[in-house]
Amino acid sequence: MPKLFFAIIPPLNVLETVRENTLPVLHTHPEWRVANDAQWHITIQYIGFVTPVAATKIWNAFETLTLPRAEKITIGGNPSTALLRHQLLHARVTEEKPFLSSTREVVRTIAPVVERENIIFHLTLARAKKKKGNPSSEIVSEIPPFTSTFLPLGVTLFRSEQQNEKVIHIPLSTRLFSL
Repeated sequence: MPKLFFAIIPPLNVLETVRENTLPVLHTHPEWRVANDAQWHITIQYIGFVTPVAATKIWNAFETLTLPRAEKITIGGNPSTALLRHQLLHARVTEEKPFLSSTREVVRTIAPVVERENIIFHLTLARAKKKKGNPSSEIVSEIPPFTSTFLPLGVTLFRSEQQNEKVIHIPLSTRLFSL
């Protein structure tokens, strides 16, 4: 069964800024498994496992969606550019823009949603290697303050699957934001 989610892919210059400011710190902490930066994304809505039939229906419905007008998004921020939650380290989106919430509501109309606690819009950088216990929070203070702002182009529907002990995100379709 495929696992689906909706996400925004930041442009390469934004990802490069995140990479330059976080990877040197992450690589000095062996207790963290660094996420594949080629697949970094900002999650808009996680759907989870669905049947192939449901996945096709979601994909077809996504093709007809009209998304709201985009607003600029800033990743990073000061004083802390990182967020530590649920054994995951994230680069934060500095403020929750109304258009991000309205985009989430639009995509929720076409998919069965896995209810989780309020998801903060973020870009996942690393996962703690230990399943139990608290990973080191000092890593958050070691990441230097930085910001990178961009205007997103659209939302992508992804399928996530396990390949050779790695999670691979496969883009299925992208809808552009309204002008």
